[in-house]
Amino acid sequence: MDKLSDEILVAQFQTGRQDAFDVLMARYKQRIYAYLLRSVKNYEDAEELTIEVFIKIYRALGNRELSSLPGFIKLLIIYLSTIIDLSLAAQPPI
Repeated sequence: MDKLSDEILVAQFQTGRQDAFDVLMARYKQRIYAYLLRSVKNYEDAEELTIEVFIKIYRALGNRELSSLPGFIKLLIIYLSTIIDLSLAAQPPI
């Protein structure tokens, strides 16, 4: 299953295969965490935001809200941008 494309894994998840989402999460978790860590510069915040990204993606894919997007990467970018914007807006000015 690790060699399947993101689009196939998303389609499988939407038909009830939980393990397909697990593969997507394993595929992207470290990259998302590293990106968020560079953005927020705090290990705990980056971990929490990474979890939040996957919760939102899980819900969106489960509801088929974003099924028209042509790739899981675009989905990740949308949520990463949203969460980073919210996180940075909540930080006090330096």
